[in-house]
This record gives sequence, C-alpha cells and structure tokens, in this order.
Amino acid sequence: IVLEHLFESSGRVTLSLFQYAVRDLISQTVDPANGLLVFQNIDRADVKGAELAVERDFFGGVRVRASYSWQLARDGQSAVLANSPRHLAKMNLLVPLFHHAARLGTEVQCTSSRSTGASTTGGFCIANLTLGSSRLISHAEVSLSVYNAFNKRYADPAGPAFVQQTIEQQSRTVYAKMVYGF
Repeated sequence: IVLEHLFESSGRVTLSLFQYAVRDLISQTVDPANGLLVFQNIDRADVKGAELAVERDFFGGVRVRASYSWQLARDGQSAVLANSPRHLAKMNLLVPLFHHAARLGTEVQCTSSRSTGASTTGGFCIANLTLGSSRLISHAEVSLSVYNAFNKRYADPAGPAFVQQTIEQQSRTVYAKMVYGF
C-alpha cells in the first residue's frame, strides 16, 4: 500500500506499507551424500514493514531527500532473518555551487544491528561526500568522492561458509571519476 502526497511542484512525501513472502529461497546447506556445501532452494522468508520518504526541492536548486524504513524479516522457523536490519535511514543533500557550475552532494546512511545467525553485528551510520561538475572540462563529467568520510569501523554478517561471523568493511575511501562523452 502506498500513500503519496505532492507538494505542488517542489517535493513529495511517500508512506509505504509492505508485506511479502518468499518461498524456495536459495540457501547453503550440507549435502548428506558427500558432506560438501551446496546451494538449494529450501528456505522461506516472511517480511512486513513500512517506509516513510520525503523529497523536497528548495530555492537555488538545493534538494533534500530522506527516508526511514522499518521491517521485520523472519525465516521459516520464525527466527529473525540473518543479515536483515530492522531499521534503515538515509538522508541526501545536493547543493549547487558557483552558479550551478559544480555541486556538492552529501549522504548519510544508517543501518541497525543485524543477526549473523550466531551473534549480532553493531548498527552504524556512514557519511559520503561528492563534489562534481559537468562544466569543468568540455564534454566531461568529473567528480571527487569520499566514502565513509568519518572513517567509521563497521562490519557485515559473513554467512555460514566463513569461519568469522562478520566481515569488516572498507575504511575511508577516495574516488576520482571522469566520464567523457563524444
């Protein structure tokens, strides 16, 4: 179910309620004939949740987008589904600079804790920044991005084939990009 409200031509608010069931979910299991790990369509998942999203344009080309999602994902045995966060939040801000010759984009993504099957990962928030321009070089789009700008340490659930329960994710990363059209 989706309810959407438009703010004239400057933005919108969306509320979504959802529920779905997945059958024959691909899962890793041990083959009883030889003891090797194999993938089979054996599991299921039931999910229900809600999402609220807001998008708004402001004077001068500033754009703000934000969303929050809540979900409850359970496997076939009614246990919380591994690697399935209960809460997700995201905020984006895009600001034009130098009379629209460049733009600065910021993004914050927050994820709540997740089950690894045997333990739980911690929740985290990371921030990404991008400075870009399509006017700096003729026929080219250039950008410089910093992902995980505040160097937040966090980990994702690893899965049953790994010895460790979690896999630590990348620290601060800088990317330079140029796309040339001809």
